[in-house]
Amino acid sequence: MNVNNLAFYIGKSSNSNVTIYSYNIADEKNNLIDLFQPLDYYWIMREKEDSPREDLTFIEKTIYSYKIVTSDPNDIAIKINALPDDTIHIQKIDNKYHAVVSLPDANNNHKDVYLKKVFCHLSGTLGTFVESIDIIYQDPDTKKLHTLSRSEGKGLDSLTKK
Repeated sequence: MNVNNLAFYIGKSSNSNVTIYSYNIADEKNNLIDLFQPLDYYWIMREKEDSPREDLTFIEKTIYSYKIVTSDPNDIAIKINALPDDTIHIQKIDNKYHAVVSLPDANNNHKDVYLKKVFCHLSGTLGTFVESIDIIYQDPDTKKLHTLSRSEGKGLDSLTKK
């Protein structure tokens, strides 16, 4: 997948299409993000020939959209409807943007890590029930990828109610 300024993406078990979140760079010369719309989000339709980019429909935007909680040039906090229990911080670290989330380790201590992918395991007739999610992240110290699996037990409509 060749995506400019990729922050992270969301996949689901019902098909191989993915929702991409990429950094919206307002000033490329100085590598500065747009503080009012820090992320662009859209589909990469892997199930179609050449995997084209497509905009989300109105209904899809209610599931995958985000809202800004706080906006500071060094730390933009957002909440996305598809991951309502986590705040994502967009931070510039060593002149590169990262989507930072705080996740529990084996001892239940929280650590800031780089979000890479969220994979939703869906069920139900229309694939609208989220059984569980896998959060794939990178440890900033070791650079290794890890997966945190979490039971959800929520319908997709519940994602728009937070």
